[in-house]
Order: sequence, then structure tokens, then C-alpha cells
Amino acid sequence: MLAMFSVAGVAQVSSLRDREVSVEGSVESLLEQQDFENAVYAIGDAQIFGGNISEARERALQAAYAEAVSIGAGISVGSLTLIRNVSQITDLVTTQSRGFISSYEVIDESIIEREGGRLLRIGIEASVHRDEEASSEDRLEGLKLYLQILGTPTVLILAPQFDATMDQPAARASARGQTTFRTGDGDSLEQEFSESRSLSAGGRDYAGTPDPGLDSTVIRATEAALAQELNAFGYRSLTVESLYGLADEALVRRAADGDAQAALQLAREVGADVALIGRFVVAARRINPHGVEFEQVSIEYSSRARIVSTGEEVRTFSMTATKAHSNMLSARSEATREISRSVANEIAWEIPKILTGSSHAFDLIISGMQANALFDLNAGLTTLQGVSESRIERLPTESSSESRLRLSLGYVRISSAELFSFLDRTIPVPIRLVSENPFEMHIRLD
Repeated sequence: MLAMFSVAGVAQVSSLRDREVSVEGSVESLLEQQDFENAVYAIGDAQIFGGNISEARERALQAAYAEAVSIGAGISVGSLTLIRNVSQITDLVTTQSRGFISSYEVIDESIIEREGGRLLRIGIEASVHRDEEASSEDRLEGLKLYLQILGTPTVLILAPQFDATMDQPAARASARGQTTFRTGDGDSLEQEFSESRSLSAGGRDYAGTPDPGLDSTVIRATEAALAQELNAFGYRSLTVESLYGLADEALVRRAADGDAQAALQLAREVGADVALIGRFVVAARRINPHGVEFEQVSIEYSSRARIVSTGEEVRTFSMTATKAHSNMLSARSEATREISRSVANEIAWEIPKILTGSSHAFDLIISGMQANALFDLNAGLTTLQGVSESRIERLPTESSSESRLRLSLGYVRISSAELFSFLDRTIPVPIRLVSENPFEMHIRLD
């Protein structure tokens, strides 16, 4: 989750060919000079909290991006901001309808001294596309750019360990109604199916005994292939294999074995925003189309998407891919590539909707605050832009002075510098930061 901006960007428009237009000019005069190309000029402002220039720059860029999208979409200037309208902006980008940005250039950056604090201002020129104009490459670049603006969401892909001797649900022969066969000479044959046919379940061989070629390593390889495909869309994707050495090994093993709570705990430890917790089912059989024997492999992927900060289940995915080849390893490799690409193409455009359409939790832990002061602070936190709710999870007791509040936020959340600045202004005694991470902040009253 990214820091929110508290000062909305003020957008203005110019042509890429008109570099002399002043950013101080009125919106109306700039609109009159626009030549209706795909280029728009937008300005984003963000207040600087605690001297943190980098956070202010991030928020100002988000503000400018949101305004550029609103202009390109034909929405009145100034009506969209990323913190307030992130769901609407996400819809414009992910539906690839209108107003998505495929590239931008920062052409101006300055610090403005104003009463009440300093502002950082960023001006950008952006290339904004409509659906009738954009190529598939433009759309992909637009998604990648938006994911960067959101802070490069992190996805944990997790499927339980696969036991080749387990009875698994039978997979359908082809999700697309067609199976591709390859001969040893590399020739390709296609067979159409008009019926639903079941495959041998659970990775058993043709005699009904466990097939050692369809063990858990196949699942781990398919996880890795899916992660690679999602990375190509602009995500940071993690798998079980990538976490050994980075997280507690016992926790990784529990998560890999199907413990959903362990999976969410693991996702929090590695900073994931959304966890895809599900399973790959691999089934194999020998088929004999046109009198020629082939090895056929079907991989079924089903998964539940969970918001890591809250544990809420928000979406379910299910897809199947089937490939056949004269060689079992080749059939399995082709099926792995097919299911990974199909799943990535399906969910890459859905994950931003999942993240921006859900509520996210952030815990504020305070040591040394009395209960009555905590109630006052809890009420005050809801005045912060981007905080939809604040509730007390734990009050201080005689044995512990530690209390906890849970804030409900959007995906683009309040920055740590702004939150600490608010607490420092609100709490009448000195405070110090004990620790913080993407999911919580711990402060202590001195």
C-alpha cells in the first residue's frame, strides 16, 4: 500500500508541442490552447510532512497522475484524486476504456513555501489513450505504469503441497474445447471435443499406481511459472520456493502444507498485499487419437484471493489447461506454460480492482496512553483523509500499558510521516516511534 496525498493535485492542460505555456496560467486558458492530441499536462501538489521530501514527491506524482487520467477520460478537471477516487481510476485503467496513461515525463518539480507548511509541486506531460487508439502494447504499458503509481503490488502465490497418491477432483479434458498434440517430429495436431471427458485424477499412472513424475515439484514449478507471468505485467510475485531463507522456515512449510492462517502470517511477514491461496491439480493419461498414442496432461488451477491486512476473502479464480505430446515431460511443460499464461492474463487486470475496491487494515499500537485520552484520539483519527474508520481493539490495563487501534484505509493509504505528524500534534506529551511496517506503527509516550 502506498502513501496517500492530503493536498489534491491541480491539473492543467497543454500540448506537447507547446512547452512555453506557464503552469501558473488558468485552466480555462490552457484548455483553449489544447490541440486535442493525446498529450496532457497535469500538476500535483503534496504537503511535506516532517521534512520527508521523498514521500511528498510520491504523493504529488500520484496527484498529477490522477488529474491526467481525469482529463484524458473527459471528466471535469479537478474532480478525481487518487486517494478519494482510486476505485474509479482503477476502473478506467483496467477496463482499458478511456483515460489510461501509457507514459509520462516529469517536466517540473519545485517546493512552494505557503502558510501552514511547504508544498512539493510536480508537473508531468502524459500520453493518454482512448480505447479506439490504443494497441495491446499501450494497454500493457498503461497497466505497468499504474502499478508503479500504486507502489508495485506484491502477490503471494501459494498452493498446498501436492501428493501424487491423493485422489483429486477430476479435471476436464479441455477448458477451451480443444487439445493440441505434438508428435516426436514436432508436427502439431488439434482435436476438437464436443463433450466433457474426465481425466485420471491425482497424478496416478495408467495402472492406477502413484506416478513419481507428478509430485509436488510439478506444483512448485507451476507456481514459479505463474509468478514469472505476473511479473511481466508489473507485479512483484512471490512463491513458496522464493521464501526459503527469507522467512521462518517452519512457517513457510506450514503455509505450503495448506495452513491458511500460516499463509496469511507469512504474507504479512514478506509484505504481500494480496495472497492467492489455492491449488494446482495435475492429472495425466494416455490417449490414442487417430491411432497415435500421446501423453495428455491437464492442470487445473483454483484459488481464493485474500487481502493480507484483513484476511478477507475477496475473489475466487478457477481455470483449466490441457496439452498433449508424444513425450510426457513436453506435455507437462506445455500445460504449465498454458495455464500460467491463461491465469496471468485473467487475474493481472483483476488484482488492481481487488486491492483498490477493498478495505485495508492498519494497526496503531500506543504504549503509555490512558484510556480516556485514547477515546479522544480514536475520534480524531477519522478526520484524516483516507481513514474511513478507527476502532479501539485493545485498551490499556493494570498489567499492560499497551493499547491498539485499527484503522480502515483504502489501498492508497496515509503516509507514515503524515500519521506521525498528526499524532505528534494531537498528543500533548512527547512521543517517539518504536517500530513500523506496512501493516502497523508502534509509538510510545515519553
